[in-house]
Amino acid sequence: MKMLLVRMKVPEEKRLELSQTVSSLVSLIKIENGCINCSFFRSVESDMEFVFIEEWECGDDLKNHMRAASFKVLKGVLNLSEEPHGMNVFTVFKPVRWERLRDQSDQQDILK
Repeated sequence: MKMLLVRMKVPEEKRLELSQTVSSLVSLIKIENGCINCSFFRSVESDMEFVFIEEWECGDDLKNHMRAASFKVLKGVLNLSEEPHGMNVFTVFKPVRWERLRDQSDQQDILK
């Protein structure tokens, strides 16, 4: 699984534009082939900080998405960021459900 994480710091006068654009993008991205989830969050610590997260079945699905029109729009939205944005791609080898983390006897195996 691949995860794309985008962090942005957006000034107040650009937040409405950001929210409207990203809200429409989320529903489009969710129906792309290989998309597991797509979410957009505002920080509880700062009204200016936002996080956009995409989860993909595999790297090829993420690569295809990065060639899609929706990704071009997302890159354009990054221009609203007050500071240089952070965009990271992570590989998740072994997703773990919360139920397994609660069982302490299983934690050693999960963290290997």
